[in-house]
Formats: sequence, structure tokens, C-alpha cells
Amino acid sequence: MSYCTPHENADGSEPFGKQWNEVPFFARIIHMCDTIDIFCRSMKSDSDEWKRTEEFVIKSKDKLFDSFCVEVFFNAFSDEKIHMIDNETLDTMLWKKVPRIKMELNFAQIKAIADLFAHIVDYKSPFTSNHSMGVAEGAEKISRFMGFDKDICQKMYIAGALHDIGKVAIGNEILEKPEKLTDEEFKTMKHHAVL
Repeated sequence: MSYCTPHENADGSEPFGKQWNEVPFFARIIHMCDTIDIFCRSMKSDSDEWKRTEEFVIKSKDKLFDSFCVEVFFNAFSDEKIHMIDNETLDTMLWKKVPRIKMELNFAQIKAIADLFAHIVDYKSPFTSNHSMGVAEGAEKISRFMGFDKDICQKMYIAGALHDIGKVAIGNEILEKPEKLTDEEFKTMKHHAVL
């Protein structure tokens, strides 16, 4: 089974070497949102935030992001709209635009979603290519060995698959850093467990 990851740069500079035209549009949008989110979190929020974000996106065009995604971004966002993201009413505004749909999923469906996220998380580093899946399978086996019922064993599998999901919000410059992490980087890295 092949998995499409959103973490591919437009110029093919990520580990799989896929260029923008080899990556589905929705995956490119997710990559752009993830990267911009990390960029914005790394700077002080002030009146110049939009200007710096705008400069970052333009500078990253055809490197991190393809030109079509950049065009879509600037059509969707402006200085005013960016500041609305911090607005307390954002959640209410989003639910007006995106209807809330409640679905009951069985274990196989939840497992498929958890497996997808586990593969995305593990893709961020070549050192963890099967880590989350290994933890999930190990947690389920240990739970069965200890005599827990099927429901608990299934929940342990899901918990194992998603235990590192916070790493999605940690930049590769920290995850892949060959040298010792600074105190601030280490603090960020430890925070992945609660994101």
C-alpha cells in the first residue's frame, strides 16, 4: 500500500524527491499550511506578522510551495483574515462555513485513519519509518498477553499508532538535527507529546 505524504517541497528537495506535479493538490495545501503555521509560531505576533508571512511565502515560491498554491493562498488570505485566526470567534465562524457531521466509525475505520496518521508522522524522519506502527502492534500484543478484553486491546493499538502525532508540528530542523539540541529546541521537542 502506498501512502501520499503532505511533506514534499515543490522543488523535490525532500527525502522522496517528489516535485510538486507528483503530489496531489490537497497534500500540497496541507504542506503549505503546516509550514506557514510553524513559521508563524516561531515569531512574535504583532502588527508586522502578515508582512513577514507574506515575504516568507513569496520567498518560498517554487522552492517549498508551488506557484499555484501560493496564488490560492493569497486569494484566500489577507492581513485582516490572518488576524482573524487569533480571534476567539474563529471556531464559530468555521462551523458556519463547514457543517458539523457526526459519524459512528467501527474499529477497522478508526484503525485505517490512525494508520494513515502514523505513516505521516513516521515519514517526517528516516529514523522512524515504522516506529508508530511497531509501537501500535506491540501495545496491542502486550495488552492481549495481559488478558485485557478486545475493546481495550484495540484502544491500545490506536494509542500506540498516534502516540507521536505531536511530531507533525515539530520542524524537521529539530527532528533531523545531527548536533545536540539547544535548551529551547529540546523544550519544543518534549512538547510534541502534548500537542
